[in-house]
Amino acid sequence: MTLSPTELLMLAFTTLLGLAVLFAVVYAAIRLAMRGQSQVNVAPALESPDPPEASPEPESRSASVENPPIKHAFDFSDDNLTMILEMPASLLEDDEALAQGWVDVVSWARVTYREILERRLAEGQRADADAAAAVEPELSGEELEASLKRLHDSAERRRELRMLLNEKQAS
Repeated sequence: MTLSPTELLMLAFTTLLGLAVLFAVVYAAIRLAMRGQSQVNVAPALESPDPPEASPEPESRSASVENPPIKHAFDFSDDNLTMILEMPASLLEDDEALAQGWVDVVSWARVTYREILERRLAEGQRADADAAAAVEPELSGEELEASLKRLHDSAERRRELRMLLNEKQAS
């Protein structure tokens, strides 16, 4: 199927028009999202002739800065995970710090679980290799010779049977 130059031109125009509309929609969405955010203008420190005055009010600090990190312990049994957390109660009032702390704790739980699975897999592979080594008996030279002789004899019998079959088919 070949397309004429007019059809190719229309196809290219339609594609470019679709991309232009998509760009406009994304651009408008980004502009609307940015409009809702407050912008901060920071004046360079060298340009301000007045030294900053000490503010009578202390700066508000988030609980994530004030609170020590969350202490945690994990217990993995069967398909269950038990977590023990130790954190200041004030962390429950700061949603952002609590969410960040929870993400950190769950991330550590995932890392720990992955390490446990890797250790189990390595132990299982070692056990399989040990079992395979224990199951495979080592053959002595005499046993190998006897086995090779049996294989050779069976090959000879098959060859003789094939020759007999060919003779019967030929007759």
